[in-house]
Amino acid sequence: MAVVTQQPLSTTVEKVQYNSGPIKIRNLMDTQEDCSFYGRLSTEAFRDKVIHATKESSIPKVIEYTTMTSRGRPQELYDRIFVAEYDGVHAGLCSIAYHGDKEKFPERANDVVPNFDCCDLCGLLCLDMATVEKNVPVGNCYIEVICVDDKFRGKGIGKVLMDVVETDAKNHYCKAMYLWVVSTNRAVNLYSRQGYVITGNKTCCLKCMLGVKKASRMEKPL
Repeated sequence: MAVVTQQPLSTTVEKVQYNSGPIKIRNLMDTQEDCSFYGRLSTEAFRDKVIHATKESSIPKVIEYTTMTSRGRPQELYDRIFVAEYDGVHAGLCSIAYHGDKEKFPERANDVVPNFDCCDLCGLLCLDMATVEKNVPVGNCYIEVICVDDKFRGKGIGKVLMDVVETDAKNHYCKAMYLWVVSTNRAVNLYSRQGYVITGNKTCCLKCMLGVKKASRMEKPL
């Protein structure tokens, strides 16, 4: 009989990764405040794409579901999500993934899906297919989401978040970091300044699934 080991659930101990001036970066904690912020901002990061996949009135349901599914998870998953505070206020976040994470942190069967209609469910499935990196290569770190709240943009938070996750990737012995970005997104300039270069483009079916024409893969060697 196979032995199954359960990963330890999270604690609410603050794990600070960076603290200088008004900016503090720490790992997400299993609290309602943190997980609600994660649900809201990670949804806002894909707002146009979520609306394309569903409709604007479904945004609160997506936020609710994202918040709910982020509670009660293993500590190692929270160690993949970094929260930025500015003068003690939630201001931004970045989540990353390593090889094998999709198997390590599977979706939970007991999570209740909000009352989406059939069109919304089909759209969200297409959104998941287009945006979720199923297999992160060995030795790579994938940036899933990076987003700064509108009120705190222009304060250097995005750069600090990227520096912190790069340090985490090096601690995991990664040789490269990469992300996908819509080619017209002005964040391309931030990524370029951080040392990322475009290594490929994706166009197939994106207009249908995301409402955009092209996404670029950007990579930085470590």
